[in-house]
Amino acid sequence: MSALNNLAVDAEKTYGISCNLECDNHIPIYDKVAIAHLYRIAQEAITNAVKHGNSNRISIRLSKENDEISLVIKDNGTGISKTIDNGGLGLQIMNYRANLIGAKLQIEQDINGGTLVSCNFNDRANDLKTD
Repeated sequence: MSALNNLAVDAEKTYGISCNLECDNHIPIYDKVAIAHLYRIAQEAITNAVKHGNSNRISIRLSKENDEISLVIKDNGTGISKTIDNGGLGLQIMNYRANLIGAKLQIEQDINGGTLVSCNFNDRANDLKTD
């Protein structure tokens, strides 16, 4: 969570946009590899939103229900084209990262405008933690 918050702060400084992290409460993620990939997926989504979508407002939402972790990045830009087949290298890498952690990644035009990137996965390492 702190890394995603820092990412939002850095995006605001770097791009001069509004970027915030929304998280109801502390969400522990025990799979350290998944943490790195989620961060990179969020980073790529933000970069795409600014460079390709002309966004000036981005929200990052991290939530957890049972063992299902959900990362959602939403922007107010022009939205991703519905005609993109495989997308550019950035989208392909986001998909690759999601596959590595067994996550489902969806990138679509939001009904209210902009792009919605959602990545959902089961924090399998949660089963391995010890109390």
